[in-house]
Amino acid sequence: MVKKICLSLVFGFFLFHPFLSVSADEYWSETLPLSGGFVQLSEKEFDYFSLTIPKGSEIEVRERGQWRPIELENERDPRSVTSELVTWQRNQPAILRFSGTIPDVIHVDYSRIDPLVLSPGKMLVSSGNIEGLPIYSRSDWGANELWRYDGKAKSKNHVEERESGKNLSRREESCIDAQKKFPDEYEVARVQSTEAGQHLIWPYQYSKRIRKIVIHHTAETGVQDGKTESQVMRGIYRYHTVSRGWGDIGYHFVISPNGNIFEGRAGGDFVVGGHVYCNNIGTIGISLMGNFNEYDPTNAQLEALERLLPRLAKKYELDLTDKEWYHGKETNNLLGHRDLSATACPGENMYKKIPFVRKLLLGTAEIRYTKSFKVDGEPNGSLPILHLKPGESKDIHLAFTNTGEVPWTNSTWLFSQAGKGVKIRSVSKNKNYVAAKQKEQQVLPGETAHFTASIEAGYEGDILTASFVPVVRDKRVKNAETLQVIEVEKPSWGGRFQAIRTQPNPVVTGKPISISVDVRNTGGTRWKKGEISLEVSLPHTRKKTKLILKKTTASGKIGTFTGFLSSVNSSGEVPFTFQLVRKKKRLPVVFVEPVIVKESKNKADLVGFTEKLLLVRAGDYLKKKVRFMNVGNVEWNKRDLKLDVKLRREKMTLSPEEDVIKPGETATFFLDLPISKGVHPYILVLKDGRQRLKAKVAIVRGLRNFRSSGVSVKTPKKQSVKKRTPVVSEGVDTRLIRIKLSLPDNFSLLQVVGEDSFQVHNQRGDLLYPGRKGQMVEIKKIGPLVQFKGNASKVIRVSSNTDDGVLEIANWSRIPAWDTKGSFNDNRFPGTLEFRVEHGKLIVINELSLGQYILGIGETVESDHIEKKKALAVVARNYAAYYQSANHRKFPGHPYDGSDDPREFQKYLGRSLTDRSPGWKKAVEETENIVLRYKDKIIKTPFHTCSGGKTISALEKWGWKDMPYLPSVDDPGCAGKPQRGHGVGLSGGGAEYFAELGKKYREILEYYYPGTKIGK
Repeated sequence: MVKKICLSLVFGFFLFHPFLSVSADEYWSETLPLSGGFVQLSEKEFDYFSLTIPKGSEIEVRERGQWRPIELENERDPRSVTSELVTWQRNQPAILRFSGTIPDVIHVDYSRIDPLVLSPGKMLVSSGNIEGLPIYSRSDWGANELWRYDGKAKSKNHVEERESGKNLSRREESCIDAQKKFPDEYEVARVQSTEAGQHLIWPYQYSKRIRKIVIHHTAETGVQDGKTESQVMRGIYRYHTVSRGWGDIGYHFVISPNGNIFEGRAGGDFVVGGHVYCNNIGTIGISLMGNFNEYDPTNAQLEALERLLPRLAKKYELDLTDKEWYHGKETNNLLGHRDLSATACPGENMYKKIPFVRKLLLGTAEIRYTKSFKVDGEPNGSLPILHLKPGESKDIHLAFTNTGEVPWTNSTWLFSQAGKGVKIRSVSKNKNYVAAKQKEQQVLPGETAHFTASIEAGYEGDILTASFVPVVRDKRVKNAETLQVIEVEKPSWGGRFQAIRTQPNPVVTGKPISISVDVRNTGGTRWKKGEISLEVSLPHTRKKTKLILKKTTASGKIGTFTGFLSSVNSSGEVPFTFQLVRKKKRLPVVFVEPVIVKESKNKADLVGFTEKLLLVRAGDYLKKKVRFMNVGNVEWNKRDLKLDVKLRREKMTLSPEEDVIKPGETATFFLDLPISKGVHPYILVLKDGRQRLKAKVAIVRGLRNFRSSGVSVKTPKKQSVKKRTPVVSEGVDTRLIRIKLSLPDNFSLLQVVGEDSFQVHNQRGDLLYPGRKGQMVEIKKIGPLVQFKGNASKVIRVSSNTDDGVLEIANWSRIPAWDTKGSFNDNRFPGTLEFRVEHGKLIVINELSLGQYILGIGETVESDHIEKKKALAVVARNYAAYYQSANHRKFPGHPYDGSDDPREFQKYLGRSLTDRSPGWKKAVEETENIVLRYKDKIIKTPFHTCSGGKTISALEKWGWKDMPYLPSVDDPGCAGKPQRGHGVGLSGGGAEYFAELGKKYREILEYYYPGTKIGK
């Protein structure tokens, strides 16, 4: 019969048994082709089967005249692609029906298991070493121990979750996060990788302490369907150990309907099992045979559980009637699988009996023995009142006497709770309630433990309390809580204006202003950086601007506030109103200072450009300096002053050679334009920020038969003309780029589905298979080669037949961590997928056009400003195009240009990112083929998240001397924020800041990469 199995097991570690012949059991596997979505399984009789399920498949089996579904287990190893174990009647044919994603072939694993005559073993010598309790050992129920060895050494131990940060599922991300928050609870005492000269597939890990016992059900119905208990044990063992590839059974004990207890996981006392994902270290798993969503556990099973649990409680000194903290929550020490994970296990009918089992344990001698060891203590005296000024912090010293019967080790810590007006500084990065660690290595009963905690006052004057209590073995010590009374003075706010500085000076209407204000702290309360700011408001406008405090300022000292104003619209003596703000609350410190603002007369005259027609040899370059005189009253600077050179739809933007151009001075621009045959009307437009100052049309004619007499621009001699890359080039986005996908190392078989028709070729280009829309093909790793349908080659390429076709790697789960509903899976890619073996591992290379690649870059979020997205699209294109050059290989000697890993190249997610990000798609399309060049060459354009307020030059960061377009510049969008990334080039925070100020993407790029040219 087909039943849904709740076997949520993960990798784990076990103990040696002599190699025994276990019976005439038979196990085999086969690969079967499908016909019209149907397949009939082996004609040989079998008791169990499981199969590999491609993502998106729906599978049913014909049983007793009805179709019943076969499903994946509810909670499984995140990388699992195997069906649940199916119990079957030998005399019935098994026919499967597929819908959804229909594969070409399936891989099936079978078990035919004969009954064994069981005789209870005397005692176990491994994890079942329970005094006075008969348990069937692994040899009793017929475990084939040879399956646990792989015959070769492992490079590293298996762990509960992957150590790599690549391509993690939501559950794996959550597990890694839990390990960071609660590292002590994931520590193991030791790891053992070999046994009797053999290397274990699943190495033994040993918990330092057992904290919980977890109840499961196996969810299969083998015993109810007439299988013997040993048959069921060996069926589950084969499924976990071989079919799933885990290397052993994950439960420590299994209890049959007749009340017999079976040894599960090998390895001895404290060995880590594999019964609850990410909760295996420090727990014991006990599973009852049967499906308790359909049946009740038998009385014999419950009686066996009542015999086993007290003995485990005594052995591991664990009170199963109490609660303890585990992974940040206070939970029962005896619980069901569903208490730790989203699953139906151990079945509703068993789960509701667990509280009843706890009550039965209350009167047992073993639990009384466990409870007899008191963890008790008392504060060593009372704490004096602590007086603090607002924002001030002080250390307090606490002492507690151990009045219990258990020693306190150096793992003892101090739990704290405090009101909103006071902060206890945590000594743990991830647990804000850990106030201190015990100073002594050990505190015996009757001795005193000492702690030092740090308390910081808020800014609300009040009398507050904070409580402290020691935590021993994850349990708060009874009768030991103590209170600290804290009296916080009322804050005293005061400020006196000192000075104001602006750039430009004087301020002119309509121009952005950089402003810096000095204010002396005349109150009694210090100003904390990040909390205190200065709000600026102007007359006749509701807009308010926040200036950031540069550093924490004590009473009596001068604090400097800096920021930017977009513009001032009024001229004359304009009153600027300043008010001190703490977070979002305005403080009673207000002052008004007049600032002289001049009416903007921003004008320019073109100097020394009198030619109406410029004649140039076709194929040469027009080189000419263009000068504009500042004839207004506004100071120009290199950051804002730009010259747009337009030819039809093409545009190039130039910066002046001078940094600052004051009234009466001249700004110089250097034209270097490629000229082809014909007439070329270039429009020269000078702009100061958004303001257009001057325009001129320059008519240039490219001559095939050029004569030098009477021309305005002379051409250099032929032999002196250097070969150059044209400034305006087309088709950058049409270049092919090869990106290595960060496929997990454990993949040896990949299933590819074409969303359109496709073709499969080998290394020589021979057509191996024409695929239809929606069809799945499999590529396997065979030693150093890859194989498709019996054809082995160094390279297998799967290519879509359409320009916009998409290929999906169906058995690669790559759901984004933020996607809690699993709506998206970033495993879909345009172009070609190329399969190879590199360093013994199967790799995938996505070959596609540069334009398609940029559409799949995930370096922004959809809420970002469109101009920021455009700027990032250009620098991402530049970065990739730079490394396409043979002279600038990112991965020399490898068959790819880049990877999808942002730590070594750029974050590439494929077509799913494009489909869910219309804003990014628009930005990429509107900047098609646009790149940055310096001296006519495509440049490398590093970018990062946030600089902290000032970017770092490439020379300072990496010693790059040939990249003057990567200087250090002010980055106001990141002022007061922590640096994230290397700090060189464009910052995401700065790009968003300037975009919100109205800057276009070209202006943003010119600011962060000065001296470069922007165009196709």
